[in-house]
Amino acid sequence: MVSPRRADQGDARAQFNLGFSYDNGRGVPQNHAEALKWFRLAADQRNANAQNDLAVMYTKGEGVPQDFVRAHMWFNLSAARGEQRAAKNRDSIAKRMTPAQIVEAQTLAREWQPKRSR
Repeated sequence: MVSPRRADQGDARAQFNLGFSYDNGRGVPQNHAEALKWFRLAADQRNANAQNDLAVMYTKGEGVPQDFVRAHMWFNLSAARGEQRAAKNRDSIAKRMTPAQIVEAQTLAREWQPKRSR
């Protein structure tokens, strides 16, 4: 069972797990807005799984407007932390982007700064 209390206290792993639960409707009703919220909190703490899954949401436009630039940025950050799925996803989405969009995404990834947990 996912611990909402630990997630509320800023535990990145618990935040990722709660986001995953909401994204997939496991133990809670599926809710992309809630999944986005928890993935974002964990991603901001450099959780590579959350960064990858957040990027997937941007790719599909689930809970957010579809945005390949943001998706590429989050895939890039996740891949830099060793998440192999993210590297494959980033390379796949890049085929659907213009060179200018890829440069923008790479710039966003380079300039990204993690946020402190609560």
